[in-house]
Amino acid sequence: MEKVKNNIIWVVAVSSIFVVVAIYTILIKMFRLNFIYLILEDPTGFLLSTLLIFIAETMKIFRLRFIFNKLKVKVSLKTLFLSRFMGDFMGLITVSNIGSEPTRIATIVSLEGIPIQIAISSGLLETFYDSIILTAIAFVGSIVFFPTSILVLISTLITISLWLFIFLGFVLKENILVKIVGKLFKKRLTPKIFGIFLEKYKDFRDLVKKGISSEINKGAILYTIFIIIIYVFSFLVLDPSYDLSLINVINGLFAYSMSYSVQLYPTPGGSGFFEYALIISTGVANAMIWRLSYIFVSIIPAAFSMVFFVKLRSIFKENFKRSLEYV
Repeated sequence: MEKVKNNIIWVVAVSSIFVVVAIYTILIKMFRLNFIYLILEDPTGFLLSTLLIFIAETMKIFRLRFIFNKLKVKVSLKTLFLSRFMGDFMGLITVSNIGSEPTRIATIVSLEGIPIQIAISSGLLETFYDSIILTAIAFVGSIVFFPTSILVLISTLITISLWLFIFLGFVLKENILVKIVGKLFKKRLTPKIFGIFLEKYKDFRDLVKKGISSEINKGAILYTIFIIIIYVFSFLVLDPSYDLSLINVINGLFAYSMSYSVQLYPTPGGSGFFEYALIISTGVANAMIWRLSYIFVSIIPAAFSMVFFVKLRSIFKENFKRSLEYV
């Protein structure tokens, strides 16, 4: 039975790769793209964009370390580096980016030996700040570029609805929340599954409350804003004239936030939808070059990490299989 299960998982994995190839084949034919030409046309812009994306991802490492420190847990920078880029790589190859956060958590727990609940707590708090700020910006962007941005608007509304539901549980009594979920899902949830859901929700609610009501809040928000600024510059350097006009800054801001928002769509790493969100505000050429830079940053550090750290290979394989089970 386990062998059959593994075979199914790897079939899904190969299928995911074919889906990505098919998506890019369509994009290349649709826009008549030549990636080599695009890179050679402005190699400096490509390299600078790649460097800035790498710096932004590195700053996320320091943000997570800040959160761990506030929770009075010591985690080495090496572990956080490995977990960040292993998670980025996993997100790139799993549907809806579903494998990224579990891989980061598993890497930290495996290498540092800290309780998994603490690792989950920190990861959830980090996701909370990204999601709240970027979804709000993406929502504004989806209104500005409507109706072209209809898929972005849908994804932001889904995310906003989820957060509203979460915050609803902060102010309503628990039995009211139970009734709401019961009405929504009717008989689809067994008592056991619903009990697990309620327990996980309570944990998540407590973690978010801890984040937004403590000194973690101010520092994490400042880190998040700084990271977003770096990402905006990663778009601006793709313009050979380095035009820092307000409209270009806003377009870069919308591009990053909207591409973040659409990753929930069911393709590996949000492929297709991710590029669509970028193209809306940056144009085809810059969107594809930036995406290529992002893919480089997601793949190269993770590949080197797995070459030099044998333990990471088993973590990667296990989380890859677990992530695909949700597909």
